[in-house]
Amino acid sequence: TQGYVRARLRLEWQIIHPAVYLTHTGPPSRRQLEWAACLAAWPAALSHQTAVSELNLRNPGSLIHVAVPNSHRVRNLEGVRVHEMLAFRDRVQWAASPPRIVKEHAILDLARHTIDEYGTIALLGEAVQARITTAARLARAVDSRLRVRHRDMVNGLLLDVEGGIRSALEFAYARKVERAHGLPVAKRQFHEGNRYRDA
Repeated sequence: TQGYVRARLRLEWQIIHPAVYLTHTGPPSRRQLEWAACLAAWPAALSHQTAVSELNLRNPGSLIHVAVPNSHRVRNLEGVRVHEMLAFRDRVQWAASPPRIVKEHAILDLARHTIDEYGTIALLGEAVQARITTAARLARAVDSRLRVRHRDMVNGLLLDVEGGIRSALEFAYARKVERAHGLPVAKRQFHEGNRYRDA
């Protein structure tokens, strides 16, 4: 009842977002804040960098990013960035806790905000290097989308990632040295003993 909720709020509960409460007095954990963001914006799922926290992003920020259906309007939520998304329900991993956008689509959403192709290759290469996904799965996610910013560039970069490029530096070498001067393609990411060697 409302009386019970008011009593609990006076004693021990905390309001995280409107109609979303934390039932203890200590500071909320990151996972609790992520759940609170999803519940406050429901139906919602973690998205962008929040959905792929395994990525070693230089400036991940403290904001929690969530995606909602394109037609769903959400009030401003403190500490939360809400993204409206087409094909939302098809891209959500509902069994995750909290629900999150499938990693391949979360990575492609992040790629939309990179400054140039060097930033994009660094992001895609790191995702594959960290074994979060593969170039093939990312390519399938690209194909499934009606709209992809710089689709041809992204598909070309994924071919480079499939070929072993994992960083902007390796991409620059391939473009400005190998291809520019017609040199043989270097061996990349080949396994030798207990380590990988590169060009």
